[in-house]
Amino acid sequence: MESSDFLQDLLRAKGTVEVQLILLILQALLWYFIVPIVGKALKSYIDKKPYKKQFIELADKSLRAALKTEFDSLEKSYEYTCLVGGILVQHSLGGALCFPSAFGLDFVSSSVAGALARHGALMEAGWELQDGLDKFYQVFIKNDWSMNSSKSLRLIAFHHATGLSLVIPMNMFYGYNVLYHKGVFLMQGVSAWALFAQYYAFTLDLSKRFDLVQMKIISVGVFLAMFYGRIIGFICISLELIPILYSENLLLLSVAVAVSILMQSLNYNFILENYRKMVKYAKMPLPKNSLKKTDNFSGPTQVVRKLKKSISQMVLQEEVALSKKHQS
Repeated sequence: MESSDFLQDLLRAKGTVEVQLILLILQALLWYFIVPIVGKALKSYIDKKPYKKQFIELADKSLRAALKTEFDSLEKSYEYTCLVGGILVQHSLGGALCFPSAFGLDFVSSSVAGALARHGALMEAGWELQDGLDKFYQVFIKNDWSMNSSKSLRLIAFHHATGLSLVIPMNMFYGYNVLYHKGVFLMQGVSAWALFAQYYAFTLDLSKRFDLVQMKIISVGVFLAMFYGRIIGFICISLELIPILYSENLLLLSVAVAVSILMQSLNYNFILENYRKMVKYAKMPLPKNSLKKTDNFSGPTQVVRKLKKSISQMVLQEEVALSKKHQS
């Protein structure tokens, strides 16, 4: 095979074992370097912000609840949180590559959209491969448990098993199946949006009325997104894919069912944690005296009051001036 033909096969993410394995390794190498770079950049950014302490504490609580993990210190938790920022970038790009096929964009040909979606799926699997190897090295070679626990490693293993066992076979046998592309988009794109929204929410000052309103909206949006992406959307796509796999590839269906069951334990934690947040912030009363000079939000009532005060001061100054004029 000529080098130009092989390069085209790589660009198209052709459904052969050789091409798929090479792309998987390339993606693993790519995210091995990108994730820590993004993590350092995010940490450098947050270090300069006044909400740093709150961000670290809220992210720590969220990670402990969702992943059942333990950290030696808040500093280690902060480091892990920033690394998750790199995973957010990976999920965003992976989801974006699946978008044209999942939503049937007319200006992108089906062959190109299919290739992009296959690359998007491999992006997830590549990150999972390097993350799994990195965690194995940290825990079993270096014996470093500062950012890991047995429970969190088990949940992460369940998560990674899905992508690592299904992406290459699905790319090879069902690489042009739009249902498959939609499933990958839900797993990556929706998760990326939810994670970004949560990170933004960690920066909000809940003593301010407008920030608390934002938090209430975000917590509802994140819960609905995760519930749809991880439960409703997953079930709808599965109901259409299962008959196809049952009639054409029973072995692949068996693997898919097994890893999907494992994945649900992690999905349960994610959804439960976001449900608790939604209920917590829904019950939180809005501050009555939150409209201060330092706030960015001014309601209509406050504007009217300021206007009345300004007019009263102008009238008073005018009366004083007239009084002095008459006296003279």
